[in-house]
Amino acid sequence: MDKLRVSTFGGGATQAAAAKLGLYEAEGLEVEVDVTQSSKDQMAKLVDGTWDVVHTNADNVVWWCEDNAADLVIVMAAESKPGQDLWVRPEIETYEDLRGKVLAVDAAESGYVTPLRVLLSQAGLKEGTDYDFVEVGTTHLRIDAMREGRASGAMVGSRADAAAEGFRV
Repeated sequence: MDKLRVSTFGGGATQAAAAKLGLYEAEGLEVEVDVTQSSKDQMAKLVDGTWDVVHTNADNVVWWCEDNAADLVIVMAAESKPGQDLWVRPEIETYEDLRGKVLAVDAAESGYVTPLRVLLSQAGLKEGTDYDFVEVGTTHLRIDAMREGRASGAMVGSRADAAAEGFRV
């Protein structure tokens, strides 16, 4: 059996169903799935050969090809809204309140950070001067960073648990 090493941000129902139905086995594949905590780690391990395939956002692949000269190919991309909003701690009421603060990100080199940079730039804030990033990893780790006071904001998908804690978009 051939081994296929896959990294993803979540196991996903389709992978579980394919395994349970024996679809991988029928194709002679032994599939190893790892749930990553960081796109930076995931992409570095794809480039170094640890993973054969990653389930990630296309912007990560473009970033690594353009900025790191990685030789990668996108096999499939689904068009969709990014689904990320800037969530902030309860005491943050305006963009100006982010001046001098730290924002939690998956990885500063992630394409998901690009919209955040644009948003803050349009609000008159400059990276490195007015705000800084702390790389913490995936969504729940960014929420943890806000909860623990290590960050004042983060790009996060729609999360009821974040809203319940008083964080807001």
